[in-house]
Amino acid sequence: MSSALRTADAEQFETEAVRDCPYCGSAECTPLHLDLEDLTFDAFPGTFDMVTCASCGTGYLRTRPTPRSLPLAYKAYYTHAAGAPASGRAAGGFRKKINGWFVATRFGGERRLKYVLAGSIMELFANKSREIRNANRFLPATQGRVLDYGCGNGDFLARARDLDWDCVGVDFDADALAVCRSRGLTVYSPDELPATEVFDAITLSHVLEHVADPPALLAALHDKLAPGGQLYIELPNIDSLAHRRFGRSWRGIEAPRHFALPPKTALIALLTKTGFAVIRFVSRPSIYPGIVAESEALWDKEGRGPRPTHGLFERLTAKRPGGRSEFLTLTCRKRDDSAGV
Repeated sequence: MSSALRTADAEQFETEAVRDCPYCGSAECTPLHLDLEDLTFDAFPGTFDMVTCASCGTGYLRTRPTPRSLPLAYKAYYTHAAGAPASGRAAGGFRKKINGWFVATRFGGERRLKYVLAGSIMELFANKSREIRNANRFLPATQGRVLDYGCGNGDFLARARDLDWDCVGVDFDADALAVCRSRGLTVYSPDELPATEVFDAITLSHVLEHVADPPALLAALHDKLAPGGQLYIELPNIDSLAHRRFGRSWRGIEAPRHFALPPKTALIALLTKTGFAVIRFVSRPSIYPGIVAESEALWDKEGRGPRPTHGLFERLTAKRPGGRSEFLTLTCRKRDDSAGV
């Protein structure tokens, strides 16, 4: 921890105790990782204990920053930087054109022959088409209104705007919102989002792990979706292979910004209870090597000695959707009784 943080006024960095599991409400838990420090961004002093819920298996922090102190944990966060200009329809070079046509067909509603043919060709290359679908968060093929809750610097919103979606973003971080507005994007703080807004799609990319009350947020977003509307979620997987390999040094922990990490079963249970249906998990095959590299760096930073090893079997296992994959990535829908969905 930096000397500046060690000597900072302790009252700035307030924490609060968490008694019950944020996902199921159980008070029963067992220790998982003790005395965690903010080694990723070196922004928040102190140590934090992560426990496992005895009821649903969620890993969560027993103490966390208070709402008033939380912005201090994000002062060096990567979403404060403006991303490169994003375009859904990549131009230049045959491969980029094909990729761009695939995107335009699948996520922009484009129906001209060359786009449809390119989209059909790309479907033959499963890994590439899945990679592009992940980047575009599995947006429906027909444009509508999309809300990116936890929009960061607006990279996804800019991409969706290029595909002619009507885009709105929400983020609690004032610095991130300023970056978005400098890019001409429509964004709000959580309290500013108009109550009458309704969306055809909502995306939650690495957001649920940062919120204190996941059930309340999912219920609020359920109300914001039109009947049949789609919710996209991605967050670190507490059951991932790299977590099993690296333990407390796993990049997905990121104390104290990650409050709670549910297993697949707990997430499904909460989504079903909230009223979501058609829950589909998808794989992210390219993530594991990057997570391993970042976890190794944290392992070294803690001085834990020789690193764990991993081979081909681990890499293949890490591709399973919602199994040992590094992220839980899924889409689900709000029920539409009129359409039987």
